[in-house]
Amino acid sequence: MRFLCLHGIGTSTNILEAQLAALRYRLGDGHEYEFVEGSVIWPPAKGIEEAFGKQEACYSYFDGTAPGILKAVDDLAEFLDSEGPFDGVIGFSQGGALAITLIAAEEKGLVQSQAAKDDDRGAHRHVKCAIVLSCGLPWDYAALRAGTIRRLTPAEDGCCVGIPTAHFWGRNDAEGHPGNGDVALLCDEAVRSEVVHTAGHGIPSGAKAEEVEAMVEAVERTIQRVL
Repeated sequence: MRFLCLHGIGTSTNILEAQLAALRYRLGDGHEYEFVEGSVIWPPAKGIEEAFGKQEACYSYFDGTAPGILKAVDDLAEFLDSEGPFDGVIGFSQGGALAITLIAAEEKGLVQSQAAKDDDRGAHRHVKCAIVLSCGLPWDYAALRAGTIRRLTPAEDGCCVGIPTAHFWGRNDAEGHPGNGDVALLCDEAVRSEVVHTAGHGIPSGAKAEEVEAMVEAVERTIQRVL
């Protein structure tokens, strides 16, 4: 499987590579991972300087405005078209919310992959599965187009994502990011997996072997649902 990997706000591709190290190791060598950095320089997220030092440059995929978020979603779609095909996307925090925003917009017919545009049947999607970690609620693409910011919620929007998904978040996540478990409720229950861990707004490392193993099993289930 070939995955596009998106980092969280106030971090970087280098940091995400380190965060995913234990998970990628346990998944084995049969997968390819491509990491894409945000373009907006951003202050380091909580705990990043302590863990990675002050020399690490940190980024965001957008500036927080509706036009900025919309451009980031459209840029993501363009990247998936031009550099793909990708089988799946792995997104941490902001990166996960960005990915789910695109996938939900595609399900509503608001966005199409280039492959779908070139095929009269329109069956081709940008990705076949999504793995999101400590993910906040995604944005409503139609609202972004109208210049406003609104988050998709299970209560108002129901199921928005039909492709296989895996969701990981910490029961002790104190970062204040909206969503987490609610993001899973936006996705089809029949093809989603969930793991709740104890790593807060982070990703379990090798020191939490049982939690890493549970995540590996969830990712492998997600992959099997695609094949």
